[in-house]
Amino acid sequence: MRRGLGLLALIATSACAYYNGLYNARGLVRRAESASRDGRDSTAIAAWREAAAKADTVIARYPRSRWIDDALLLSGTSSAFAGHCVHGLRRLGEWEKHPGADTRDHTRASVARGACLVRLGEPARALDTLAPFVSHSDETLSRIAAAWAARAALATGRSDSAIALARAAGSDALDGELARQALAVGDVARATRILGQRAREWRSPSLVYAPLEQLARVNRGSADSIVQITQSGRASRLDRARLSVVAASWAERAGDEQSARRHYDRALGMSADTALVTDVITRLALLDVRTAVTVDEARARLERARAKAAGTVQLAQVDTVLRLAARLANTSDGTGASLFLAGEVARDAIGAPFLARALFLEVTRIHPTSSLAPKALLAAASLTPDSAAVWRARVLSHYPGSPYARVLDGKPMTSEAMEADERVLRQAWARATAVRDSASVAAQRRAP
Repeated sequence: MRRGLGLLALIATSACAYYNGLYNARGLVRRAESASRDGRDSTAIAAWREAAAKADTVIARYPRSRWIDDALLLSGTSSAFAGHCVHGLRRLGEWEKHPGADTRDHTRASVARGACLVRLGEPARALDTLAPFVSHSDETLSRIAAAWAARAALATGRSDSAIALARAAGSDALDGELARQALAVGDVARATRILGQRAREWRSPSLVYAPLEQLARVNRGSADSIVQITQSGRASRLDRARLSVVAASWAERAGDEQSARRHYDRALGMSADTALVTDVITRLALLDVRTAVTVDEARARLERARAKAAGTVQLAQVDTVLRLAARLANTSDGTGASLFLAGEVARDAIGAPFLARALFLEVTRIHPTSSLAPKALLAAASLTPDSAAVWRARVLSHYPGSPYARVLDGKPMTSEAMEADERVLRQAWARATAVRDSASVAAQRRAP
């Protein structure tokens, strides 16, 4: 009698473990499908992998269970969606030998096979497999099928179909993926259509940051329009504020200070998140510093920002560099070398073109007979494209015997011709950074 009870207990325990394993796997599948529906593809893949592992554990421990077909289906579809297609297709082949599956199970298996056909480089077959399920009554399966069908359509050269399928898929991650592919082959129009058609529906704009920034490099107007659409969409206020910061960064890169400030102001007005506010204040401070014309003006602007965002590493670093620039600008060495170095620091370590240009031109004003004067003129010219020709002409007319004039004339010269100036600059740099205070950390900023 005791043996019989022990056997029953063992059977009950095994059954419980079996059901728990399948229950957990099904829960992970639901999590994966929810993440996929929301466009969180990386989260979905992680959940599918875990679901496949749990289903495989059940199959290994209970290979003769009458519910083995459930475990095989879970393992096959989850493995396929996670990208483990060889294993997934083998499990689905084993599952097909078990009768009694309902229509939804067959649909899930077909969509999983279609996803693997895309991954295995058979987009035409994949499209044929997936097409019947794009309009399926089960929204989750329909959207997953549409996402993989979009990839298959693009791989077969059907751009319009791919764009329409991407719309039906409703995946932020897919939008980013397809837009990146379009931009990689120079198809800006297709990338713009893909990103623009769902911008208002994005919940995770961070998934499209990369292609949006790529688009901004070739067509900033289109990228800004997409950002504008997103601002009235479904993303959270914090996510929309973060997107404004991204847009401001590419406006800065293009030299459009006004647009950058507008994006930053919008971000501040949209979210009070401490990290975001500190970041934006820091960025605005750096923008203020970069547009200053004198060292004192740059220092004053920086101090105002530090009062609002004390303790930020970036502002502390800029303060260090500005103090070094001030020391260099106020050092009188008779050659203008220190002043020239101040211009280099402003240009290279701070990214302040107006300040750098003013310092370079100050070299020519205070030390017009220095051998560094024509070098300073050319440095100023590189920062002023619209006046570059004027400064180069001045080098040719005022310093015709300098090696820099010879370079402009295309005349031959040796590297030794400019070595004397470089030696003077290195000596001035060594003197300026010899004092061991916090400004000396910026010594590594100058490349000879």
